[in-house]
Amino acid sequence: ADQQRSSRLREKPRLLHEYGKWASTTAVGKFEKMAIAPVTPFSEVDDWLYGLHFPEVSTNRSHVADADLNKLLIAQRRELDPKRRRELVDDIQRTARIASEMRSQGCCQLTGRQ
Repeated sequence: ADQQRSSRLREKPRLLHEYGKWASTTAVGKFEKMAIAPVTPFSEVDDWLYGLHFPEVSTNRSHVADADLNKLLIAQRRELDPKRRRELVDDIQRTARIASEMRSQGCCQLTGRQ
């Protein structure tokens, strides 16, 4: 048991170092080709969509600034009807996909669907 505990304690600094390296590179957009990041398991769709796509929050990893997408993100936050909110979430996903594809094709800032 002591040997297992000792092994786990030696692994911990290595994992923290790897996370630190990821946080100072990949997390801030410094990577080649594709990257995947550890993400918090969200219980509410707004936490994921708004945090990932709204340009004025620090967790915006999509690097997209799209006026139509922003309106949808705000609207789904305010919608109380579950059916209508689901429709808005579907629209957000479609709009975010289009905006992300356009950005990957060379657009740096998007001001609306083009």
